[in-house]
Amino acid sequence: MNAPHPSTALPPGVPAPAFDLPRLGGGRATLLELVPGGRPAVLVFFKTECPTCKLSMPFLERMWRRFQAAGEGRVGLLAIAQNPMEELPAFLRSYGATFPVASEAEPYAVSDAYGITNVPTIFTLDDRGVITRTSVGFARSELDAVTAEATELAGSRDAASIFGEADSGVPILQPG
Repeated sequence: MNAPHPSTALPPGVPAPAFDLPRLGGGRATLLELVPGGRPAVLVFFKTECPTCKLSMPFLERMWRRFQAAGEGRVGLLAIAQNPMEELPAFLRSYGATFPVASEAEPYAVSDAYGITNVPTIFTLDDRGVITRTSVGFARSELDAVTAEATELAGSRDAASIFGEADSGVPILQPG
């Protein structure tokens, strides 16, 4: 595949639909918990068996660490797996992923509400829960733009790339 797939994912300017899903490690993940008190956030939909999602995992972890460095709680991140909860711990460990993850079971009502047709799909949300960016698949430039936009929404101006020289073999683009 050489071109990104068409997507019906929700576009910028649309309020993010509410959700309530079980969180890995216990508790519930909700939209209100993700963007409480004026905090921007990034919402990622993925599947453990998706090759493009696997490619994205280390860079999502870098994004999460950047958000943590910007100040605890200033930018939220939640990944929603379209997989059963019991499949997630080993998968996340294999990629060193420490960011918050929720599990969505079939029939994928939350994914449907967000218009997910391909994974990974990433949304940047402003402090009111309105979508400001929608990104489908893996594109280095998009992951950097999502990171920069979320940190800027939180009041930081750190636009440094999450990719380094060691990532020269990572593709620039890979459709989801």
